[in-house]
Amino acid sequence: MRFRLIQLVFLLLCFALLATAEPLVAVASSNFGSLLLLREMGGNLSFQNRAMISCGEEVDLVQARNALTWAVTIQPEHVSTYVMLGRLERWVNCPDQARTWLEQGSRYTPNDIMLVWQLGETYSERGDLATAARIWRASPAVLQGFIWSGDRVAFGQDWTKAELEFRRALAIDSRSAAANWGLGGVLYGQGRFDEAIETFSVARTLGVPRDAYKIVQFAHVLDMRGRNTEAVRMLDEFNLMGPLADAIRGSFYRSVGDLDKAAYYLESSIRQQPNDPWARHALAIVYARLGRKAQATDQLQALLESNSQFQAARDLLGCLSTTENSRQCVTP
Repeated sequence: MRFRLIQLVFLLLCFALLATAEPLVAVASSNFGSLLLLREMGGNLSFQNRAMISCGEEVDLVQARNALTWAVTIQPEHVSTYVMLGRLERWVNCPDQARTWLEQGSRYTPNDIMLVWQLGETYSERGDLATAARIWRASPAVLQGFIWSGDRVAFGQDWTKAELEFRRALAIDSRSAAANWGLGGVLYGQGRFDEAIETFSVARTLGVPRDAYKIVQFAHVLDMRGRNTEAVRMLDEFNLMGPLADAIRGSFYRSVGDLDKAAYYLESSIRQQPNDPWARHALAIVYARLGRKAQATDQLQALLESNSQFQAARDLLGCLSTTENSRQCVTP
């Protein structure tokens, strides 16, 4: 009787130990699978190499998939395992399988940022941005992640990638001031000035940009479209200075005939950015209209030293060299 009691206690202890160990085994299996996956991907989490693989193709990720699948079976609420399974399936171009795993994981942790982001990506990559945005809204951090990513790649002038990131952010929240200002800056960088004006105009109704230079860009595209009064009003409202801001002010005062102020701001712009050919050309025109032929000539010669093919500058310099009155070389 005592022996049977000891056996019963021993069996109960074994079951208790197994129950306690099961989550630990699941975590260990998940971590092991994750390490195998990262090893095979070479640490590359951006999926840049996955285009070389077709879904169903034999890839040496069997151990990783088996370990991760086992971990899910043992402990289905372990969300990071679903995230890694989603990465694995996306990396080998199996978006449907990735979506299945990630949707399973979302039942346990619907607001996990990595899970929400990846699940949305599986829809975005097949062109269903509306569904992706609906999923991404479950985690507010995803919106900020896209804005941060857009700012980062825009800094490196990867305009295509930056535009994609900001448009994803706007799909989540069309009234995001940061995303609208960011997209406006990207369109400006791409030379899509009318679209930039439209986007910047929306952004301005939503808030002030974190980067004040976005306002200078907005003023610049307005100036290029002949709306220089609005451009200068905006620069003055935010008290913005700098070479481009001063060049815009110089252009404005030149257009309204206040040549002394135009010269003042264009000189300031060139002091800050001596290699700007457009500011030098504009200043040369202002000097010529003021009758300051020698100074106009100096500006054009400095411009042509680094921009010898600037035809308008060459033409003006040619006129000044043959005309006593510099005002005759420029239109009022």
